[in-house]
Amino acid sequence: MEAQLKQPPKTRGLTKGNFTPTSTHKLGKKQDCAYCHALRFEYESSAFWCEGGHINLAPNEVADDFYELFVADSEDAKLFRKNIRVCNSIFAFTSFGIKLDKELASARK
Repeated sequence: MEAQLKQPPKTRGLTKGNFTPTSTHKLGKKQDCAYCHALRFEYESSAFWCEGGHINLAPNEVADDFYELFVADSEDAKLFRKNIRVCNSIFAFTSFGIKLDKELASARK
């Protein structure tokens, strides 16, 4: 009788040595915020975005030219959608505010 191979133990949806998930979890949708109409997902509190109406969020209006990049069939729009992750990565760090410590930055041993 041949020895049966043991299956590796599953941990957090992954198998040992294989980092491909074996299962997924889809967050359930909850009722939108009654104050700011933010889309909410499972486990988000009712006051997550606007503190239950205590914070007024600025309107999220998109310029027409920018909107066209998402919906048009032009070559520019197709190229934009194909490379949207690159664009997002470029602009992701532009919102960081820093205060440069010149003394620390110029410290030499």
